[in-house]
Amino acid sequence: MVRVARLRLSFLWLVGAGLFLAAGRGVWSSLVATLDNYLSQHVSYGFQEDMPVGLSITTKREVSTVPLKSMGKSSGERGPQQGGKGDKIVLFWTSWFGKSWWVRLGGGMDLGAAQCPETRCVFTHDRSTQHEAAAVLFQSQGVDVQDFPRGREWWQRWVWVHVEAPPASAAAYRKLHDRSLEEAAPRNLSSLFNWTMTYHPASDVLEPYGALLPLPDRGEGRSTTSPATSTSTSAGSTVPPPHNNLSSPLRPTFLNSSSSPYVAYLSALRLGKTLPRLLPLGWSHYVDREVADQSGDSWEAFLERPRLVAWMSSHCHTISRREDYVRRLQLHVPVDIYGACGPLRCSRREEHRGDRCWRQVLGPKYLFYLAFENALCDAYVTEKLWRPLVHGLVPVVLGGANYTAILPPNSYIDAVSLTPRQLGHFLRRLQKTPQEYAEYHLWRAFWKPTLRPPLCELCLRLHGKVKGTTQRDLATWWRAASQCRAPVWTWA
Repeated sequence: MVRVARLRLSFLWLVGAGLFLAAGRGVWSSLVATLDNYLSQHVSYGFQEDMPVGLSITTKREVSTVPLKSMGKSSGERGPQQGGKGDKIVLFWTSWFGKSWWVRLGGGMDLGAAQCPETRCVFTHDRSTQHEAAAVLFQSQGVDVQDFPRGREWWQRWVWVHVEAPPASAAAYRKLHDRSLEEAAPRNLSSLFNWTMTYHPASDVLEPYGALLPLPDRGEGRSTTSPATSTSTSAGSTVPPPHNNLSSPLRPTFLNSSSSPYVAYLSALRLGKTLPRLLPLGWSHYVDREVADQSGDSWEAFLERPRLVAWMSSHCHTISRREDYVRRLQLHVPVDIYGACGPLRCSRREEHRGDRCWRQVLGPKYLFYLAFENALCDAYVTEKLWRPLVHGLVPVVLGGANYTAILPPNSYIDAVSLTPRQLGHFLRRLQKTPQEYAEYHLWRAFWKPTLRPPLCELCLRLHGKVKGTTQRDLATWWRAASQCRAPVWTWA
């Protein structure tokens, strides 16, 4: 804490100096330069972040962020981006919502530690690699025609990376039809992208919000799709996966129900095996470590946390009408609401969605978390589901995805199949019977949740045969693939 305080004081001093020296129009430029300089000296993201338990780190190198102000200029040295013979360079052209992509991808870029079938890929923000890069990635809302690459290699793959559901994609759609681009080229921006990279299995490359990775002693637990030849949607239709021949762990979001971890888990569940027997090291070894530090390592503390259920949100009026469900649920059980839609805050100084909130407040105190999505769209499962799994809570889900394809039974509760009254009574029952509640954590003996699945599929595709442009009208394709629908709730 002392070191963090000193860094904050140092940063404030640098910002103050920048503001003092700057004047008029130069204020912002000076502040950005000061911030970039501070970040380049004090902030780095290691490959070690958020890796599955038991996987060895194959490289000791640290991945430093490239200051955003310097993006687009040659850094003069590659550092960790340098690779060996046969390496494919993946260039992040845009920022990730104003930050480095390392913040989003974390340990998922250490392909060796993730045991990917192809590991010869390196990742960089350095735009001097533009004409060497096998893939150039554009975060959809960061696309700017005034800041577009100059020229393009014929073999290069340009990838449209998008993480929002169609109802929240208006800004990204506008980027695809920029008038200044139409004046400069006879085609719109969407036709320039070769591959799509989203959370939906219909994409060329899957980029999910999270996944369950099999623990090393449980064997392989993934398939490219679920089932093996198609992906069932919540609406009952089938979306053919783009690459059925790709094997685990290329698409780590979807469970393989015939895998050894899945079969062993169902057997343990059927035989009534207990958590202490399956996880002899204590529960803290299977959830976020800081959560354990807050509440202790005993099974009793884990199963009998003092608060029942929490919900956290920044959007209080949504297409899914999740706020209506929460309002009715509160008639039957207390729901602690954090963020913009409720009175509670984790800390005055921290964003309510930050890791510290989960580690110091939600994880140690609550049994359940309302993982309610803002839209009911096929395969749309966000960090709202994966964060409670990582931090030791049981998620109560409300969304349009087929959750049985991505989570094992008895690892979550589906609110869509229950009225608010029924859900409230069920949560109370589990709270009063810790042994029954413990069954919702039995899966932790077989899988490890992660917010940063490995980029195995992207790297393997870059080393295989590549196709030309796959989607010329991204907006239309995205709406059709996602199959969003309006809620039809019949709550009592």
